[in-house]
Amino acid sequence: MNNICETIRDQIPELITGTLPVEQTAEMREHLNQCPDCKAYQQALEADDQLLVDFVESAQQSIHRITENVISTLAQEATLQEQAARTIKAAPGRRLSKLVAAVIIAAIVMILAHFTDFFGVRAPAYDMRHLPRLAKEARSVHLRYKFYFDPSEYGKHLPPIPMELWIDLSGYRLRETYYTERYERGKLTGIFTAEGISNGGYFMYVDKDQKKAVKFTRMSDYQTMYKAYHRLSSTFRFYAGIDFFRDFQYMGREKIDGVEYDVWENEVQTGKGKNNIRWRDKYWVSPVTRKPVRSEIWKLKSKRKGLWPLASGGKWVLHCEYDKIEWNIPIPDEVFAFEVPDGYEYWSTMETAPLEELDELGRMDYKSAVLDPRVNFTLADGSVIMAWRSENQPATESQEALFKRLKVGGDVPPLPLEAYALKPFIPKADVTYHGRHLAYTKKKGHFIEWSIYVPDGPLPRHNEETRYEVIFRFNFPPPDWRTSPQGLGDGIVIESAEDFDKWVLGAMAELSDSGVPPQDLTYEGILALSKKIAYELAKRQN
Repeated sequence: MNNICETIRDQIPELITGTLPVEQTAEMREHLNQCPDCKAYQQALEADDQLLVDFVESAQQSIHRITENVISTLAQEATLQEQAARTIKAAPGRRLSKLVAAVIIAAIVMILAHFTDFFGVRAPAYDMRHLPRLAKEARSVHLRYKFYFDPSEYGKHLPPIPMELWIDLSGYRLRETYYTERYERGKLTGIFTAEGISNGGYFMYVDKDQKKAVKFTRMSDYQTMYKAYHRLSSTFRFYAGIDFFRDFQYMGREKIDGVEYDVWENEVQTGKGKNNIRWRDKYWVSPVTRKPVRSEIWKLKSKRKGLWPLASGGKWVLHCEYDKIEWNIPIPDEVFAFEVPDGYEYWSTMETAPLEELDELGRMDYKSAVLDPRVNFTLADGSVIMAWRSENQPATESQEALFKRLKVGGDVPPLPLEAYALKPFIPKADVTYHGRHLAYTKKKGHFIEWSIYVPDGPLPRHNEETRYEVIFRFNFPPPDWRTSPQGLGDGIVIESAEDFDKWVLGAMAELSDSGVPPQDLTYEGILALSKKIAYELAKRQN
């Protein structure tokens, strides 16, 4: 074993617990992918870690019962000291009895101090940075929650809607409840629920509005996998990575159904102007398994444009409440069964289901042109990869010659609507992500640009979980009306070569007629390119 392997093995426990800094994680995973001995060492440690977690988890209830019994006994018999005094007084000549009594007292006090807050609130010996790893290692998740509506946004008080989410990551199956808003003549007339089930390459959408309809679409293996994983990541902000969870503060312990849990909170601000919102995430975490069992999301919205929420008289309102969070439980196959309610209209059946394309971000139409972002990812160094296309409507000429002239690391293509930069959609973020060409694919006659966007300054806090505004220019006479910014949602965080091959190259293959991604693209090469672009941007500023 050489010095490098020895250093790597010393850091593997931090990788397993999710506390290894992001900048070291990529190098660690690269070495593990190339060194079978260190990889085997990692797997052995993970196996031991899981055995310990399973053992302690099974013992949790027993420990709780023992602790409660001890506390009950102490309450019934006055004080622990009085019990010991009576025992010692009954046998004054027996030194062994005194010693036994002392040992018993010390043992009881140690049990109470370790398993309860007998001596007051103790900060736990862990933080929240391990939580993003749960999304990657979870086999299944079940969530039951309620979504609350802000009266200031909807103009009236609406009852919360109960919702549920089932995710089987071993088979990438998904079932979830949605809510939909129905408007008539610009006024909200009702909130209705809908349901979606992803299973076996099909997605069934059940509209429970007055329409009472069912729609089937087909999905590729990649889309099935992406939909399930991205849904779990976005639910708990796990796409935010370690940086977001590093700032959580320990608030103490609370009991739920007689069991004590650690309570953690964090606040983050997003949006600008009238969209200036401050969020508070609150988690109840098992001190034994370190898994969240309950969560709440609160929001503090500004009442006056451009002002800090508290300064504008804003108040905290409950946004979402997760009252049940279950991990790695067996999920019956019936949960993911396609059961169509009686009397529902079919918009499409499994036999007539159209193939769904990978298009997570929506599109913008400007009379004679379209800007269509497809999917995006955030790299460990903070750079963003985005797939997008732009064409005239109707298309007047082929874009093939234009794309073939592009160079890796050069300017993005001057398409009708040119997405040349990104801006973080958070207050006071004095940084711009400059776009450079990375690759292109072609799908059903459409050329799709793959650009990498590199920041020109220090990254804002929690950049991975921040939404972006797509900055674009018109390469034709612009419309005579004011254009709205194109939003870019959160993307999967890419922290290793394995993540890159699975998600980024997988998406490139998905958006290619050949089903094969562009050649010679590697995670290490992309990070090196990002570093080179960042250096050039710094030189330009100086």
